[in-house]
Amino acid sequence: MDKSCDYDVIVVGAGIVGHLFAKAVTSIGLRVALIDAGERNHATSQSLKNERAIALSLGSKKILAGLEQWAFVEKKTEAINKIHISERKYFGRVRLDASRFNLPAFGYVVGWSTLTELIQKATRQCVHVIRPGYVQDIKTHKYFSSVACQVLGKTDYITSKLMVITDGAGSSTREFLGIEPKVFDYRQVALASSVETERPHENIAYERFTHTGPLAMLPLQQRRCGLIWTLGAEHVDYFRGLTDKSLLLELQVMFGDRLGKFRSIGSRNFFPVKLTRTRKVSVGRTIAIGNAAHGLHPIAGQGLNLAIRDVALLAEFIADSHYEGGDIGHTELLRRYERHRAADHRIVCSATHGLVRLFSNDSFPLAIGRNVGLTFFECLPIAKRAMVRQATGLAGYQSRLARGQSL
Repeated sequence: MDKSCDYDVIVVGAGIVGHLFAKAVTSIGLRVALIDAGERNHATSQSLKNERAIALSLGSKKILAGLEQWAFVEKKTEAINKIHISERKYFGRVRLDASRFNLPAFGYVVGWSTLTELIQKATRQCVHVIRPGYVQDIKTHKYFSSVACQVLGKTDYITSKLMVITDGAGSSTREFLGIEPKVFDYRQVALASSVETERPHENIAYERFTHTGPLAMLPLQQRRCGLIWTLGAEHVDYFRGLTDKSLLLELQVMFGDRLGKFRSIGSRNFFPVKLTRTRKVSVGRTIAIGNAAHGLHPIAGQGLNLAIRDVALLAEFIADSHYEGGDIGHTELLRRYERHRAADHRIVCSATHGLVRLFSNDSFPLAIGRNVGLTFFECLPIAKRAMVRQATGLAGYQSRLARGQSL
């Protein structure tokens, strides 16, 4: 291993994905620096994510287990044992039960801020964190990458064999590499919060399509559900202005009484919804993963799970190269990662985008057609199984971490 670089790996971006990747590669003995913008983004991050619930797929659970993190996360989660999909005012239904697919659960729900805190606590013990660090430029060379990083008003230049960009769908770091994303603006905003329900959720996750946008209710601990409600841009100001009581009444009308009356709602957070995809994810010895490479609509909760699978496969390729005494930042290694991940990225992005477009059209004939489709799908176990395998992260190539093994 060439020791002339300051680090083996530099990770730009200190969210869940950045910390997980740093944790993965430090477990094989690599020297890792994590650049964290810190206070500059802290307030925004907290306001957007404090109440947001996220669903970790069964595949993501296995990856966290392989990284020895699941034991810390598990006690803060609530399992998704059943899924109920429907459209308001129409007859179509799809019901899924994990036990019928011989699965312990489809996934597990946890608060975003809770998961972030747990992952960061574990990772920061084994990586060098540069915080607050602001990337001013990135250069990629034949044998190393370099980053100009402003720390406390002073610019430092640090080098590594590999640089990994994990700073999210709105990444500013991509610009230094000439990676330009293709962005589709859904003209929607997601409302994230949590609600207290009259009836127990019985570990059922609901996806309900409404005229304002898809509405997800995810089971949380203590008789609460995580709410992610996608609203058309024309509805946002109205919903922002509602009192808690009025908002709960609107939610009751859209969702129905499956969980009884909604008793209270937590703080509300709004964030814009866009599809962001890059045509390439690597330049020289630098690569973008997670939302920096593909930001998704929150429908079906696939974004973070797709990113966690990115972490698992890239870490595996790096581990194999490291064990063989190879170059962990070699262009061919990064291209091989791109080829292996392309199908999963394409399938998930296309599926979520297609669902949004299909259920965003209020045409009555189309609504009847899609509900007939839901009804037929309910009767097709083979189609259900294929969908479940993809949604739980069990389809396609399974990395060592995805099989619950260590690197």
